[in-house]
Amino acid sequence: MKDLQSLVKHPSVQGGTGLLLVTGQPVLLVNGAQKKPLGQALANNQIMNWLKASLPVEVMGQFQWGKEVQLNLDVDGAPFPMHVSLRPDRTFQIQIQLQTTPTGEVPAAAPPAEPAVEAPPAPPEAPPTTEEPRPELSADEAERLDEEVEALARGENLSLIVAAEAGQVATLQNLATELGYEPRSSTMAAAVLEVLKYTAYPLILLAPGNEYRTDPVFRMLETMNMTTRRKQFVVLIAPGLKTGDVMLAFSLSVNLVIDETDLTEAGQHILKGLKAWQRYVANLHEALENEGKF
Repeated sequence: MKDLQSLVKHPSVQGGTGLLLVTGQPVLLVNGAQKKPLGQALANNQIMNWLKASLPVEVMGQFQWGKEVQLNLDVDGAPFPMHVSLRPDRTFQIQIQLQTTPTGEVPAAAPPAEPAVEAPPAPPEAPPTTEEPRPELSADEAERLDEEVEALARGENLSLIVAAEAGQVATLQNLATELGYEPRSSTMAAAVLEVLKYTAYPLILLAPGNEYRTDPVFRMLETMNMTTRRKQFVVLIAPGLKTGDVMLAFSLSVNLVIDETDLTEAGQHILKGLKAWQRYVANLHEALENEGKF
């Protein structure tokens, strides 16, 4: 994601009524009273870079810490009301309104729902991202990428399938279906990495082959923010792994490891692991949901 315009146009936020960006928290997709976290926690410098890439220089010149700014975010000629709160502790809170009125007009942005209060101490700055810059894409490539991302993110109770060998994809898709999930897969790595920033999959089946430690999807999952990871059950399938080894799975930041030679029996291992994991996280999920953090 390179700017706020890209975020507003992203398939994962379509249908929402607004977006909330707060330093130290993931992007929140607002839909009425519901708030859905998307991706990992935002660092202050990341939000600042998005603002710089999204707004004219003269608008950025109005920004001062301790102030609030009301403006419209221009997205392909359409104005999206945006409220930027520049807190005294040098952190951000940004509200972007997504939906228009029934007449098709974009209403004026509403003021913040909560009165200003003394800001909490600023969270520590996140380390600089190691994500490689997204290469420039042709119009056809960009369109295909958007189509792939939308297809991967659409549906309920999804399972993400990522396999190095084409022959494994059908096997893993059947396995996910038997477990009660809607399988989604893509051979376009850029689309998989993009959708993982904003979509939490209840089940991820990853079979990247021998070199799994350097696989970009594995590396992204390995360093993913715990806010997202606690909603996902990740299964790593690769040669040389000891199926069901709890400590090995823990060391690799996944929930379950399966040797490729045990793929025909993977269903029972995954089902057993899923049930144990769901029992383990049930109370945590309930507590977080009651606090509005899940």
